[in-house]
Amino acid sequence: MKHLYLRGVLLLLCAFFAQLSFAQTGSQPTIKSKLTGVVVDADTKLPVAGASVKIKGTTHAVATDNDGKFSFVTGQSFPYTLIVSFIGYVQQETRVDGSPVEIRLKESIGQLSDVVITGYTTQERKYVASSITSVKGDAIKDQPVAAFNQLLQGKASGVQVSASNGVPGGGITFRIRGNNSINASVDPLYIIDGVFVSNNDPIQTGLGNQQGSNPLADINPNDIEDIQILKDANATAIYGSLGANGVVIVTTKRGKRNTSARVSFNTYQGWATAINKFKVATGPETALLTNESRLNTVRDNPALPAPTLIANPESQPTYDRFADLFRTARTQNYELATQGGTERSTYYIGLGYLNQESVVRPSGYNRYTARINYDNYLTDKLKVGTSINFARSYRNVSGSDNNPTGVINSALFPPLLPAYF
Repeated sequence: MKHLYLRGVLLLLCAFFAQLSFAQTGSQPTIKSKLTGVVVDADTKLPVAGASVKIKGTTHAVATDNDGKFSFVTGQSFPYTLIVSFIGYVQQETRVDGSPVEIRLKESIGQLSDVVITGYTTQERKYVASSITSVKGDAIKDQPVAAFNQLLQGKASGVQVSASNGVPGGGITFRIRGNNSINASVDPLYIIDGVFVSNNDPIQTGLGNQQGSNPLADINPNDIEDIQILKDANATAIYGSLGANGVVIVTTKRGKRNTSARVSFNTYQGWATAINKFKVATGPETALLTNESRLNTVRDNPALPAPTLIANPESQPTYDRFADLFRTARTQNYELATQGGTERSTYYIGLGYLNQESVVRPSGYNRYTARINYDNYLTDKLKVGTSINFARSYRNVSGSDNNPTGVINSALFPPLLPAYF
């Protein structure tokens, strides 16, 4: 009995320790995979510290260290998907099959993080959102107007653009947040590739209220990369009193480094005609009305000598002077450009031709432009460049076309004479 008792106790102890060992083994986690990797910036290849790395479909997540490295010891089997996110970067999902892995995050490009030019410095848009308006070159191309400041109409808040006439190449009114002065100039400051440009017309036509030309029409809109309009004091302060009426900064296109040559050709054609024309009397009708007018004048003033009447009014010829004055005006534009760059230099060459006719003869505008932008990188931080713009414009104006005695009113009377140009 004594031996049986000892054997029973030993069997119970063995069973107890076996159960204890099994319990301890079952409580340990199951390790099915080990993963190591690094998170870097896609552009700079620098490590991204503090990025969150999470296995999709689980709550298992880690953060990268100062070197951008992370490691996983998990019960998930390969392959699985990692969700990587960090402030200022686009969240990325990456499928992994083993270690090590490199994850490249791309920066999140948002409008509030855009860098805008404000003189000699740059600022983020979120700090000057209400002070600056940006217009890209793609938004103003392919529009049949001569000057780029006309293209800004309706595309920038707080900017008023108006033209007092429709003469090709004619002057316009450009105002940023209204008139700021009673008797001083209220035109904004124009800066093209860092050079101050005056919009005062150097040549006054002086043909009976003829509108001044627009010197900014010498800039080919196709050469423009973007336009920054500075409106408030915090954006224009660097320019002092010159920027009191706002500043328009124009940046032209330039080539990019390590890019192959790219050639582009753009053209558009347009036609315009006057939809409402005057209806005038014929030659015989005009002769009868003229005779009646002269006779009535003598009846009211008997002291006047006998009037001279037009003989045979019914046989007077009729000249359609408006058919000679108005025409179907054609607008044609051609633009040829090439750009590219090597490791140390970039270039942009643009040629343009614009011919814009007016619906009223003989007014018209003709422009030839050529632009060369060349940059040479002496070092990675030192660049030497040049911007050269050639322009030749010819504006044909009709005498007194904005005057009551101008060409249109002159065509109304008399229809007894042909039109001469």
